[in-house]
Amino acid sequence: MNRIRLLDERTASLIAAGEVVERPANVVKELVENSIDAGASRIQIDIKGGGKREITVIDDGIGMGEEDAILSVMKHSTSKISSIDDLMKLSTLGFRGEALFSISSVSRMELWTGESLEVPSTYIYLEGGKIVKKEKREPRKGTLVSVRDLFYNLPARKKSLRSDNSEFLRILDMVKIFELSREDIHFIFRNEGRIVHDLPPVGNLRDRFAQLYSPGDSLQMLQLDANDGAVKVKGITSRPSLTRKTSDHIFIFVNSRYVEYDEVKEAILEGYGSKIFHGLFPITVLRIELPPDMVDVNIHPQKLRVKFIDEKRVLKAVREAVSIALSGVNIIPSEKPGKSGVLERMDTLLEEEKPFFNVEPGIRQKRIEEHIPDLGGIRIIGQLFNTYILCETPSALLIVDQHAAHERVRTEKFLNEIKEKRFQELITPLIMELPSPDIEVLRENVKILEDMGFIMDIYQRSIAIRRIPSMFKRDEIKDIIMEAIDYIRSTGGTRVDEEKRYEIISTMACKGAIKANMKLTEGEMKEIIYHLMKCDNPYTCPHGRPTMISIELKELEKMFKRRP
Repeated sequence: MNRIRLLDERTASLIAAGEVVERPANVVKELVENSIDAGASRIQIDIKGGGKREITVIDDGIGMGEEDAILSVMKHSTSKISSIDDLMKLSTLGFRGEALFSISSVSRMELWTGESLEVPSTYIYLEGGKIVKKEKREPRKGTLVSVRDLFYNLPARKKSLRSDNSEFLRILDMVKIFELSREDIHFIFRNEGRIVHDLPPVGNLRDRFAQLYSPGDSLQMLQLDANDGAVKVKGITSRPSLTRKTSDHIFIFVNSRYVEYDEVKEAILEGYGSKIFHGLFPITVLRIELPPDMVDVNIHPQKLRVKFIDEKRVLKAVREAVSIALSGVNIIPSEKPGKSGVLERMDTLLEEEKPFFNVEPGIRQKRIEEHIPDLGGIRIIGQLFNTYILCETPSALLIVDQHAAHERVRTEKFLNEIKEKRFQELITPLIMELPSPDIEVLRENVKILEDMGFIMDIYQRSIAIRRIPSMFKRDEIKDIIMEAIDYIRSTGGTRVDEEKRYEIISTMACKGAIKANMKLTEGEMKEIIYHLMKCDNPYTCPHGRPTMISIELKELEKMFKRRP
Protein backbone atom coordinates (compact mmCIF):
# COMPACT_ATOMS: atom_id res chain seq x y z
CA MET A 1 0.00 0.00 0.00
CA ASN A 2 1.34 3.43 -0.95
CA ARG A 3 2.20 5.67 1.98
CA ILE A 4 2.55 8.82 -0.08
CA ARG A 5 -0.64 10.25 -1.54
CA LEU A 6 -1.90 13.40 -3.18
CA LEU A 7 -3.82 15.74 -0.88
CA ASP A 8 -7.40 16.50 -1.85
CA GLU A 9 -8.06 20.00 -3.15
CA ARG A 10 -9.79 21.28 0.01
CA THR A 11 -6.95 20.18 2.32
CA ALA A 12 -4.31 21.61 0.01
CA SER A 13 -6.19 24.91 -0.20
CA LEU A 14 -6.50 25.24 3.58
CA ILE A 15 -2.77 24.52 4.03
CA ALA A 16 -1.88 27.11 1.38
CA ALA A 17 -4.22 29.64 2.96
CA GLY A 18 -2.51 29.12 6.32
CA GLU A 19 0.77 30.34 4.80
CA VAL A 20 -0.78 33.58 3.54
CA VAL A 21 -3.41 34.24 6.23
CA GLU A 22 -2.03 33.74 9.71
CA ARG A 23 -4.22 36.25 11.51
CA PRO A 24 -6.64 39.14 10.76
CA ALA A 25 -3.80 41.62 10.15
CA ASN A 26 -2.66 39.48 7.20
CA VAL A 27 -6.12 39.75 5.65
CA VAL A 28 -5.98 43.55 5.95
CA LYS A 29 -2.50 43.57 4.42
CA GLU A 30 -3.52 41.56 1.37
CA LEU A 31 -6.73 43.51 0.76
CA VAL A 32 -5.15 46.95 1.13
CA GLU A 33 -2.28 45.92 -1.17
CA ASN A 34 -4.88 44.97 -3.79
CA SER A 35 -6.56 48.38 -3.36
CA ILE A 36 -3.26 50.22 -3.79
CA ASP A 37 -2.39 48.15 -6.87
CA ALA A 38 -5.84 49.06 -8.26
CA GLY A 39 -4.88 52.75 -8.15
CA ALA A 40 -7.19 53.70 -5.27
CA SER A 41 -7.06 57.27 -3.96
CA ARG A 42 -9.35 56.47 -1.01
CA ILE A 43 -9.28 53.29 1.09
CA GLN A 44 -11.64 52.58 3.99
CA ILE A 45 -11.00 49.73 6.43
CA ASP A 46 -13.69 48.63 8.89
CA ILE A 47 -13.19 45.85 11.44
CA LYS A 48 -15.25 44.18 14.15
CA GLY A 49 -14.18 41.74 16.82
CA GLY A 50 -10.51 42.44 16.22
CA GLY A 51 -11.00 41.42 12.59
CA LYS A 52 -12.07 37.93 13.60
CA ARG A 53 -15.74 38.71 13.16
CA GLU A 54 -15.51 41.06 10.19
CA ILE A 55 -13.03 42.93 7.98
CA THR A 56 -14.31 45.17 5.19
CA VAL A 57 -12.08 47.09 2.78
CA ILE A 58 -13.63 49.55 0.32
CA ASP A 59 -11.68 51.39 -2.37
CA ASP A 60 -12.29 53.66 -5.35
CA GLY A 61 -9.80 51.86 -7.60
CA ILE A 62 -10.30 50.64 -11.17
CA GLY A 63 -12.57 47.76 -10.09
CA MET A 64 -13.25 44.61 -12.12
CA GLY A 65 -15.72 43.36 -14.67
CA GLU A 66 -17.64 40.10 -14.17
CA GLU A 67 -15.10 37.81 -15.83
CA ASP A 68 -12.14 39.27 -13.95
CA ALA A 69 -14.07 39.19 -10.67
CA ILE A 70 -14.68 35.44 -11.05
CA LEU A 71 -11.06 34.81 -12.00
CA SER A 72 -9.80 36.89 -9.06
CA VAL A 73 -11.13 34.41 -6.49
CA MET A 74 -9.56 31.41 -8.22
CA LYS A 75 -6.20 29.95 -7.23
CA HIS A 76 -3.09 31.54 -8.80
CA SER A 77 -5.00 34.12 -10.79
CA THR A 78 -3.48 37.60 -11.02
CA SER A 79 -3.36 40.69 -13.19
CA LYS A 80 0.13 41.58 -11.94
CA ILE A 81 2.33 39.11 -13.87
CA SER A 82 1.99 36.69 -16.77
CA SER A 83 5.30 34.79 -16.54
CA ILE A 84 8.27 34.19 -14.24
CA ASP A 85 10.24 36.86 -16.10
CA ASP A 86 7.81 39.50 -14.86
CA LEU A 87 9.00 38.94 -11.26
CA MET A 88 12.26 40.70 -12.14
CA LYS A 89 10.44 43.88 -13.24
CA LEU A 90 7.66 43.94 -10.68
CA SER A 91 6.08 47.31 -9.83
CA THR A 92 3.05 46.09 -7.86
CA LEU A 93 2.70 44.93 -4.24
CA GLY A 94 0.84 41.73 -5.08
CA PHE A 95 1.90 39.20 -7.68
CA ARG A 96 1.19 35.59 -6.65
CA GLY A 97 -2.56 35.48 -7.23
CA GLU A 98 -3.14 33.86 -3.83
CA ALA A 99 -4.74 36.56 -1.69
CA LEU A 100 -8.48 36.44 -2.45
CA PHE A 101 -8.51 32.68 -2.96
CA SER A 102 -6.64 32.04 0.30
CA ILE A 103 -8.81 34.47 2.29
CA SER A 104 -12.05 33.04 0.89
CA SER A 105 -10.86 29.50 1.75
CA VAL A 106 -10.89 30.27 5.49
CA SER A 107 -13.84 32.65 5.74
CA ARG A 108 -17.21 33.74 4.42
CA MET A 109 -16.30 36.40 1.88
CA GLU A 110 -18.20 38.95 -0.20
CA LEU A 111 -16.72 40.59 -3.29
CA TRP A 112 -18.59 43.50 -4.86
CA THR A 113 -16.80 45.28 -7.68
CA GLY A 114 -17.43 47.49 -10.70
CA GLU A 115 -15.47 49.38 -13.33
CA SER A 116 -17.88 52.26 -13.94
CA LEU A 117 -20.97 54.05 -12.68
CA GLU A 118 -22.60 53.38 -16.05
CA VAL A 119 -22.67 49.56 -16.11
CA PRO A 120 -23.91 46.96 -13.55
CA SER A 121 -21.39 45.74 -10.97
CA THR A 122 -20.62 42.16 -9.96
CA TYR A 123 -21.36 40.59 -6.58
CA ILE A 124 -19.91 37.23 -5.50
CA TYR A 125 -20.40 35.44 -2.16
CA LEU A 126 -18.06 32.56 -1.17
CA GLU A 127 -17.83 30.15 1.73
CA GLY A 128 -14.70 28.08 2.25
CA GLY A 129 -13.41 29.07 -1.18
CA LYS A 130 -16.55 27.98 -3.04
CA ILE A 131 -18.80 30.40 -4.91
CA VAL A 132 -22.24 30.22 -3.31
CA LYS A 133 -23.89 33.20 -5.00
CA LYS A 134 -23.16 35.44 -8.00
CA GLU A 135 -25.32 38.28 -9.26
CA LYS A 136 -25.39 41.64 -11.01
CA ARG A 137 -25.93 44.73 -8.85
CA GLU A 138 -26.25 48.48 -9.29
CA PRO A 139 -23.25 50.25 -10.83
CA ARG A 140 -20.27 51.13 -8.65
CA LYS A 141 -16.70 52.29 -9.21
CA GLY A 142 -14.17 50.37 -7.17
CA THR A 143 -14.20 47.27 -5.01
CA LEU A 144 -15.63 46.17 -1.67
CA VAL A 145 -14.33 42.99 0.00
CA SER A 146 -15.95 41.86 3.25
CA VAL A 147 -14.47 38.94 5.19
CA ARG A 148 -16.55 37.41 8.00
CA ASP A 149 -16.04 34.57 10.48
CA LEU A 150 -12.33 34.20 9.82
CA PHE A 151 -11.10 30.62 10.35
CA TYR A 152 -14.66 29.35 10.93
CA ASN A 153 -13.55 26.09 9.27
CA LEU A 154 -10.20 25.90 11.09
CA PRO A 155 -11.16 25.82 14.80
CA ALA A 156 -7.59 25.22 16.03
CA ARG A 157 -6.32 28.27 14.14
CA LYS A 158 -9.26 30.36 15.33
CA LYS A 159 -8.61 29.37 18.94
CA SER A 160 -4.95 30.40 18.66
CA LEU A 161 -5.86 34.02 17.91
CA ARG A 162 -5.43 36.54 20.69
CA SER A 163 -8.00 38.86 22.26
CA ASP A 164 -10.05 41.23 20.11
CA ASN A 165 -7.99 44.19 21.32
CA SER A 166 -4.66 42.48 20.66
CA GLU A 167 -5.69 41.61 17.12
CA PHE A 168 -7.05 45.14 16.66
CA LEU A 169 -3.68 46.63 17.63
CA ARG A 170 -1.91 44.35 15.14
CA ILE A 171 -4.26 45.59 12.44
CA LEU A 172 -3.70 49.18 13.57
CA ASP A 173 0.06 48.68 13.19
CA MET A 174 -0.49 47.27 9.69
CA VAL A 175 -2.75 50.16 8.66
CA LYS A 176 -0.17 52.62 9.99
CA ILE A 177 2.45 51.02 7.73
CA PHE A 178 0.32 51.63 4.65
CA GLU A 179 -0.45 55.18 5.77
CA LEU A 180 3.28 55.90 6.02
CA SER A 181 3.95 54.30 2.64
CA ARG A 182 1.41 56.37 0.68
CA GLU A 183 0.70 59.87 1.92
CA ASP A 184 -1.15 60.57 -1.34
CA ILE A 185 -3.98 58.19 -0.38
CA HIS A 186 -6.92 59.06 1.88
CA PHE A 187 -7.09 56.34 4.56
CA ILE A 188 -10.09 55.83 6.85
CA PHE A 189 -9.86 53.17 9.57
CA ARG A 190 -12.79 52.30 11.84
CA ASN A 191 -12.98 49.82 14.71
CA GLU A 192 -16.45 48.73 15.85
CA GLY A 193 -17.85 51.77 14.03
CA ARG A 194 -15.52 54.21 15.84
CA ILE A 195 -13.15 56.23 13.65
CA VAL A 196 -9.55 55.51 14.63
CA HIS A 197 -7.87 57.26 11.68
CA ASP A 198 -9.20 59.62 9.04
CA LEU A 199 -6.13 60.84 7.19
CA PRO A 200 -6.72 62.94 4.07
CA PRO A 201 -3.92 62.92 1.49
CA VAL A 202 -1.04 65.32 2.14
CA GLY A 203 1.82 66.64 0.04
CA ASN A 204 4.80 64.99 1.74
CA LEU A 205 5.90 62.32 4.20
CA ARG A 206 6.61 64.76 7.03
CA ASP A 207 3.00 65.97 6.96
CA ARG A 208 1.71 62.37 7.03
CA PHE A 209 4.05 61.68 9.95
CA ALA A 210 2.54 64.67 11.78
CA GLN A 211 -0.93 63.20 11.21
CA LEU A 212 0.10 59.87 12.77
CA TYR A 213 2.44 61.02 15.56
CA SER A 214 2.26 64.73 16.39
CA PRO A 215 3.19 68.06 14.80
CA GLY A 216 5.80 68.49 17.54
CA ASP A 217 7.47 65.17 16.76
CA SER A 218 7.44 65.94 13.04
CA LEU A 219 9.64 68.98 13.71
CA GLN A 220 12.22 66.62 15.22
CA MET A 221 12.50 64.61 11.99
CA LEU A 222 15.43 64.98 9.60
CA GLN A 223 15.17 64.51 5.85
CA LEU A 224 16.88 61.51 4.23
CA ASP A 225 17.93 61.96 0.62
CA ALA A 226 20.85 60.07 -0.92
CA ASN A 227 21.48 58.58 -4.35
CA ASP A 228 24.41 56.49 -5.53
CA GLY A 229 23.14 56.19 -9.08
CA ALA A 230 21.08 53.02 -8.79
CA VAL A 231 20.10 52.99 -5.12
CA LYS A 232 18.04 55.92 -3.82
CA VAL A 233 17.43 56.35 -0.09
CA LYS A 234 14.72 58.77 0.96
CA GLY A 235 12.51 59.29 4.00
CA ILE A 236 12.78 60.88 7.43
CA THR A 237 14.56 59.96 10.66
CA SER A 238 14.46 61.47 14.14
CA ARG A 239 17.05 63.56 15.90
CA PRO A 240 18.93 61.58 18.58
CA SER A 241 16.83 63.32 21.24
CA LEU A 242 13.65 61.60 19.95
CA THR A 243 13.99 57.84 20.50
CA ARG A 244 12.07 54.73 21.50
CA LYS A 245 13.08 51.67 23.52
CA THR A 246 12.25 49.23 20.71
CA SER A 247 12.83 49.20 16.96
CA ASP A 248 9.06 49.05 16.32
CA HIS A 249 9.15 52.62 15.03
CA ILE A 250 11.61 51.89 12.22
CA PHE A 251 9.65 51.40 9.00
CA ILE A 252 11.48 50.10 5.94
CA PHE A 253 10.02 50.25 2.43
CA VAL A 254 11.65 48.79 -0.65
CA ASN A 255 10.08 50.06 -3.87
CA SER A 256 7.01 51.03 -1.79
CA ARG A 257 6.79 47.51 -0.25
CA TYR A 258 7.04 47.27 3.55
CA VAL A 259 9.70 44.75 4.58
CA GLU A 260 11.31 43.47 7.75
CA TYR A 261 15.08 43.61 7.30
CA ASP A 262 17.30 43.46 10.39
CA GLU A 263 20.48 44.30 8.47
CA VAL A 264 18.92 47.55 7.23
CA LYS A 265 17.94 48.47 10.80
CA GLU A 266 21.54 47.85 11.85
CA ALA A 267 22.74 50.09 9.02
CA ILE A 268 20.45 52.87 10.27
CA LEU A 269 21.91 52.57 13.79
CA GLU A 270 25.45 52.53 12.35
CA GLY A 271 24.60 55.78 10.58
CA TYR A 272 23.83 57.31 14.00
CA GLY A 273 27.05 55.92 15.51
CA SER A 274 27.63 57.18 19.04
CA LYS A 275 25.06 59.97 18.64
CA ILE A 276 22.35 57.69 20.00
CA PHE A 277 22.50 55.79 23.31
CA HIS A 278 22.93 52.03 23.19
CA GLY A 279 19.58 50.28 23.61
CA LEU A 280 17.58 53.18 22.15
CA PHE A 281 16.20 53.40 18.62
CA PRO A 282 15.29 56.31 16.35
CA ILE A 283 11.93 56.81 14.67
CA THR A 284 12.65 56.24 10.99
CA VAL A 285 10.60 55.97 7.82
CA LEU A 286 13.06 54.68 5.23
CA ARG A 287 12.24 54.40 1.55
CA ILE A 288 14.71 52.49 -0.59
CA GLU A 289 14.19 52.74 -4.34
CA LEU A 290 16.18 50.61 -6.75
CA PRO A 291 15.68 48.86 -10.11
CA PRO A 292 13.35 45.82 -9.77
CA ASP A 293 16.06 43.48 -11.06
CA MET A 294 18.24 44.39 -8.04
CA VAL A 295 15.82 42.88 -5.51
CA ASP A 296 14.10 39.49 -5.18
CA VAL A 297 10.63 39.90 -3.64
CA ASN A 298 9.55 36.27 -3.91
CA ILE A 299 11.24 34.74 -0.85
CA HIS A 300 8.59 34.94 1.90
CA PRO A 301 5.01 33.58 2.06
CA GLN A 302 3.66 36.91 3.34
CA LYS A 303 6.02 39.03 1.19
CA LEU A 304 7.51 40.60 4.33
CA ARG A 305 11.13 39.92 3.36
CA VAL A 306 13.17 40.60 0.26
CA LYS A 307 16.71 39.79 -0.87
CA PHE A 308 18.98 42.45 -2.32
CA ILE A 309 21.17 41.26 -5.18
CA ASP A 310 23.90 43.65 -3.94
CA GLU A 311 23.18 43.95 -0.21
CA LYS A 312 26.48 45.66 0.67
CA ARG A 313 25.73 48.49 -1.73
CA VAL A 314 22.25 49.04 -0.30
CA LEU A 315 23.42 48.97 3.33
CA LYS A 316 26.23 51.42 2.52
CA ALA A 317 23.71 53.79 0.93
CA VAL A 318 21.48 53.59 4.03
CA ARG A 319 24.37 54.29 6.43
CA GLU A 320 25.53 57.25 4.37
CA ALA A 321 22.01 58.70 4.05
CA VAL A 322 21.54 58.69 7.83
CA SER A 323 25.04 60.00 8.49
CA ILE A 324 24.58 62.86 6.00
CA ALA A 325 21.22 63.79 7.56
CA LEU A 326 22.84 64.05 11.00
CA SER A 327 25.95 65.96 9.89
CA GLY A 328 25.95 69.61 10.77
CA VAL A 329 22.78 69.27 12.85
CA ASN A 330 22.73 70.49 16.43
CA ILE A 331 21.80 67.30 18.25
CA ILE A 332 22.07 68.67 21.79
CA PRO A 333 18.62 68.76 23.45
CA SER A 334 17.44 72.28 24.19
CA GLU A 335 16.00 71.44 27.62
CA LYS A 336 17.50 73.29 30.57
CA PRO A 337 19.45 71.08 32.97
CA GLY A 338 17.72 70.55 36.29
CA LYS A 339 18.77 69.50 39.75
CA SER A 340 18.84 65.90 40.74
CA GLY A 341 15.67 64.53 42.31
CA VAL A 342 17.34 64.24 45.70
CA LEU A 343 18.18 67.93 45.96
CA GLU A 344 14.73 68.89 44.71
CA ARG A 345 13.19 66.95 47.57
CA MET A 346 15.56 68.69 50.00
CA ASP A 347 14.33 72.00 48.57
CA THR A 348 10.82 70.91 49.49
CA LEU A 349 11.92 70.21 53.06
CA LEU A 350 13.38 73.69 53.31
CA GLU A 351 10.42 75.42 51.64
CA GLU A 352 8.69 76.32 54.90
CA GLU A 353 11.74 78.11 56.27
CA LYS A 354 12.85 79.84 53.06
CA PRO A 355 14.75 83.02 54.05
CA PHE A 356 14.16 86.47 52.61
CA PHE A 357 17.81 86.66 51.50
CA ASN A 358 20.19 84.47 49.53
CA VAL A 359 22.09 81.81 51.45
CA GLU A 360 25.63 81.00 50.43
CA PRO A 361 26.02 77.47 48.96
CA GLY A 362 28.23 76.24 51.78
CA ILE A 363 25.78 77.34 54.46
CA ARG A 364 22.85 75.99 52.44
CA GLN A 365 24.54 72.58 52.14
CA LYS A 366 25.02 72.55 55.92
CA ARG A 367 21.30 73.26 56.40
CA ILE A 368 20.47 70.37 54.02
CA GLU A 369 22.66 68.04 56.09
CA GLU A 370 20.65 68.96 59.19
CA HIS A 371 17.54 67.48 57.58
CA ILE A 372 19.15 64.09 56.92
CA PRO A 373 18.76 61.67 59.84
CA ASP A 374 21.74 59.84 61.27
CA LEU A 375 22.64 56.70 59.29
CA GLY A 376 23.08 54.64 62.43
CA GLY A 377 26.70 53.54 62.26
CA ILE A 378 27.12 53.86 58.49
CA ARG A 379 29.70 56.43 57.39
CA ILE A 380 29.84 57.77 53.84
CA ILE A 381 33.40 57.49 52.51
CA GLY A 382 32.75 58.91 49.06
CA GLN A 383 31.75 58.14 45.48
CA LEU A 384 33.58 55.76 43.14
CA PHE A 385 33.52 56.39 39.37
CA ASN A 386 30.48 58.66 39.94
CA THR A 387 28.45 55.42 40.09
CA TYR A 388 29.07 53.65 43.40
CA ILE A 389 28.68 54.99 46.93
CA LEU A 390 31.35 53.72 49.34
CA CYS A 391 30.25 53.29 52.95
CA GLU A 392 31.96 52.12 56.11
CA THR A 393 30.07 50.05 58.65
CA PRO A 394 31.53 48.84 61.99
CA SER A 395 32.56 45.52 60.36
CA ALA A 396 32.55 45.91 56.58
CA LEU A 397 33.01 48.02 53.46
CA LEU A 398 29.69 48.58 51.70
CA ILE A 399 29.65 49.35 47.96
CA VAL A 400 26.24 50.65 46.83
CA ASP A 401 25.13 50.98 43.20
CA GLN A 402 23.52 54.44 43.30
CA HIS A 403 21.20 53.80 40.33
CA ALA A 404 19.95 50.41 41.54
CA ALA A 405 19.53 51.77 45.08
CA HIS A 406 17.52 54.78 43.94
CA GLU A 407 15.34 52.55 41.75
CA ARG A 408 14.48 50.47 44.83
CA VAL A 409 13.76 53.59 46.90
CA ARG A 410 11.49 55.13 44.26
CA THR A 411 9.62 51.89 43.59
CA GLU A 412 8.78 51.29 47.25
CA LYS A 413 7.79 54.93 47.66
CA PHE A 414 5.46 54.63 44.66
CA LEU A 415 3.94 51.42 46.06
CA ASN A 416 3.30 53.16 49.39
CA GLU A 417 1.65 56.13 47.69
CA ILE A 418 -0.64 53.78 45.75
CA LYS A 419 -1.52 51.93 48.95
CA GLU A 420 -2.22 55.16 50.85
CA LYS A 421 -3.80 56.86 47.78
CA ARG A 422 -1.49 59.87 48.00
CA PHE A 423 -2.14 61.54 44.66
CA GLN A 424 -2.07 65.14 43.43
CA GLU A 425 -4.64 66.91 41.26
CA LEU A 426 -3.14 69.08 38.51
CA ILE A 427 -4.35 72.69 38.39
CA THR A 428 -4.28 72.51 34.59
CA PRO A 429 -4.41 69.18 32.74
CA LEU A 430 -1.22 67.91 31.12
CA ILE A 431 -1.88 67.36 27.40
CA MET A 432 0.02 64.66 25.47
CA GLU A 433 -0.31 64.03 21.74
CA LEU A 434 0.19 60.33 20.97
CA PRO A 435 -0.02 58.03 17.94
CA SER A 436 -3.10 55.81 17.75
CA PRO A 437 -1.44 52.54 18.89
CA ASP A 438 -0.27 54.26 22.09
CA ILE A 439 -3.73 55.77 22.64
CA GLU A 440 -5.28 52.30 22.39
CA VAL A 441 -2.81 50.85 24.92
CA LEU A 442 -3.81 53.55 27.42
CA ARG A 443 -7.50 53.07 26.65
CA GLU A 444 -7.16 49.36 27.40
CA ASN A 445 -5.39 50.00 30.72
CA VAL A 446 -7.18 53.12 31.96
CA LYS A 447 -8.54 51.36 35.08
CA ILE A 448 -5.20 50.02 36.29
CA LEU A 449 -3.56 53.41 35.62
CA GLU A 450 -6.29 55.04 37.68
CA ASP A 451 -5.49 52.69 40.57
CA MET A 452 -1.86 53.87 40.28
CA GLY A 453 -2.96 57.49 40.64
CA PHE A 454 -3.29 58.60 37.03
CA ILE A 455 -6.62 60.11 35.98
CA MET A 456 -6.77 60.96 32.28
CA ASP A 457 -9.28 61.81 29.58
CA ILE A 458 -8.52 59.87 26.40
CA TYR A 459 -9.30 61.35 22.99
CA GLN A 460 -8.62 60.20 19.43
CA ARG A 461 -5.13 61.66 19.15
CA SER A 462 -4.31 62.94 22.63
CA ILE A 463 -4.79 62.50 26.37
CA ALA A 464 -5.40 65.05 29.14
CA ILE A 465 -3.87 63.96 32.47
CA ARG A 466 -5.68 65.48 35.45
CA ARG A 467 -4.19 63.58 38.41
CA ILE A 468 -0.78 62.02 39.05
CA PRO A 469 1.00 60.23 41.94
CA SER A 470 2.44 62.67 44.48
CA MET A 471 6.06 61.56 44.06
CA PHE A 472 6.22 62.54 40.39
CA LYS A 473 6.87 66.01 39.03
CA ARG A 474 4.72 67.33 36.22
CA ASP A 475 7.63 67.66 33.80
CA GLU A 476 8.59 63.97 34.07
CA ILE A 477 5.08 62.57 33.49
CA LYS A 478 5.36 62.43 29.69
CA ASP A 479 8.49 60.29 29.84
CA ILE A 480 6.94 58.07 32.51
CA ILE A 481 3.79 57.45 30.44
CA MET A 482 5.87 56.67 27.33
CA GLU A 483 8.01 54.29 29.37
CA ALA A 484 4.91 52.42 30.52
CA ILE A 485 3.49 52.25 26.97
CA ASP A 486 6.77 50.91 25.58
CA TYR A 487 6.90 48.27 28.29
CA ILE A 488 3.34 47.09 27.68
CA ARG A 489 3.89 46.87 23.93
CA SER A 490 7.22 45.05 24.41
CA THR A 491 5.40 42.24 26.23
CA GLY A 492 3.40 41.51 23.08
CA GLY A 493 0.11 42.30 24.80
CA THR A 494 -2.05 45.33 25.34
CA ARG A 495 -3.55 44.81 28.76
CA VAL A 496 -1.67 44.74 32.06
CA ASP A 497 -2.64 41.81 34.27
CA GLU A 498 -1.88 41.65 37.99
CA GLU A 499 1.39 39.83 37.33
CA LYS A 500 2.66 42.67 35.11
CA ARG A 501 1.33 45.41 37.37
CA TYR A 502 4.45 45.46 39.55
CA GLU A 503 6.64 45.69 36.44
CA ILE A 504 4.70 48.72 35.25
CA ILE A 505 5.00 50.37 38.68
CA SER A 506 8.74 49.76 38.85
CA THR A 507 9.21 50.88 35.23
CA MET A 508 7.49 54.18 36.00
CA ALA A 509 9.35 54.67 39.27
CA CYS A 510 12.75 53.86 37.78
CA LYS A 511 12.40 56.46 35.03
CA GLY A 512 13.39 59.31 37.34
CA ALA A 513 16.08 57.44 39.28
CA ILE A 514 19.59 58.83 39.65
CA LYS A 515 21.78 57.41 36.89
CA ALA A 516 25.27 55.98 36.83
CA ASN A 517 28.06 58.48 36.06
CA MET A 518 26.20 61.19 38.00
CA LYS A 519 28.23 63.09 40.59
CA LEU A 520 26.47 63.34 43.96
CA THR A 521 27.05 65.52 46.99
CA GLU A 522 27.55 63.93 50.38
CA GLY A 523 24.04 65.01 51.34
CA GLU A 524 22.55 63.26 48.33
CA MET A 525 24.50 60.08 49.04
CA LYS A 526 23.36 60.12 52.65
CA GLU A 527 19.71 60.48 51.67
CA ILE A 528 19.90 57.54 49.24
CA ILE A 529 21.52 55.29 51.87
CA TYR A 530 19.06 56.37 54.56
CA HIS A 531 15.97 55.63 52.45
CA LEU A 532 17.47 52.42 51.04
CA MET A 533 17.96 51.02 54.52
CA LYS A 534 14.29 51.74 55.30
CA CYS A 535 13.08 49.72 52.30
CA ASP A 536 11.36 46.37 52.82
CA ASN A 537 13.92 44.85 50.44
CA PRO A 538 17.05 47.01 50.34
CA TYR A 539 19.23 44.32 48.74
CA THR A 540 18.04 44.26 45.12
CA CYS A 541 16.62 46.72 42.63
CA PRO A 542 13.09 46.07 41.26
CA HIS A 543 14.62 44.16 38.33
CA GLY A 544 16.62 41.78 40.55
CA ARG A 545 20.10 43.34 40.36
CA PRO A 546 21.97 43.77 43.67
CA THR A 547 21.91 47.25 45.17
CA MET A 548 24.97 46.67 47.35
CA ILE A 549 27.96 44.46 47.89
CA SER A 550 29.56 43.97 51.33
CA ILE A 551 33.21 43.14 51.91
CA GLU A 552 33.80 42.07 55.49
CA LEU A 553 36.68 43.65 57.41
CA LYS A 554 38.23 40.25 58.06
CA GLU A 555 38.24 39.55 54.29
CA LEU A 556 40.05 42.83 53.68
CA GLU A 557 42.57 41.92 56.35
CA LYS A 558 43.15 38.57 54.64
CA MET A 559 43.77 40.34 51.31
CA PHE A 560 46.43 42.48 52.95
CA LYS A 561 47.93 39.44 54.79
CA ARG A 562 46.97 40.91 58.16
CA ARG A 563 45.37 37.65 59.23
CA PRO A 564 45.72 34.03 58.12
